[in-house]
Amino acid sequence: MKNSSPMEVELKLALAPEGPAALVKHPFLASEPALQQTLVNTYFDTPEGDLTNARIALRLRQVDGQVLQTVKTAGQGGGGLSQREEWEWQVSGSQLDLAGLAALPPFQGALGGVLDSLAPQLRTDFSRRSWQLTRLFSNPRFRRPG
Repeated sequence: MKNSSPMEVELKLALAPEGPAALVKHPFLASEPALQQTLVNTYFDTPEGDLTNARIALRLRQVDGQVLQTVKTAGQGGGGLSQREEWEWQVSGSQLDLAGLAALPPFQGALGGVLDSLAPQLRTDFSRRSWQLTRLFSNPRFRRPG
């Protein structure tokens, strides 16, 4: 864990059913290699739903041969743009790093007492395709003025 209060800023876009096919053909994306990843996610909570009630998500994600533990707090935003605290670090296996969780601000209060009750609640498996668009933002047409 590098930062004690890291902030995630996320933009989610909705596409019509034909949107994904059109998106990959866009000139900015068609010229860039896409990264294909299979993500296996297990979400944890207590049987009583303590994390859900506190609007906190806890997951283990298997991706690219590693396991990442992630904690996300309730965010704020709208229109597809959100901002929230997020902590993520690599763990050695499929077990939660309870000591790492106990060190985080969301688990300093009452939630610190529920760590031993955490259990898998939901699993999602999916494929993700992503592009790193650093070249796009170096194009003078897309730079911010000033």
